[in-house]
Amino acid sequence: MYNASALVISPSLYAKTGYDLEKDFTPVGGTTNVAIVLVTAPRRGARSIGEFVQLAKSRQGTLTYASSSN
Repeated sequence: MYNASALVISPSLYAKTGYDLEKDFTPVGGTTNVAIVLVTAPRRGARSIGEFVQLAKSRQGTLTYASSSN
């Protein structure tokens, strides 16, 4: 299986997936290295992941996001 992101995400979303991620699959090698970037508008005042998490917790339900994937 090449793109396993759904396999990794599903156990967090569903109580039963029909597989155990750690027992039923064995990694055989890496093929890519992808940078993941989080950006926010400067006016938000968050200059680190920690500051952003604090901001999100203090404003629950008011922040929005966009993603190019799942």
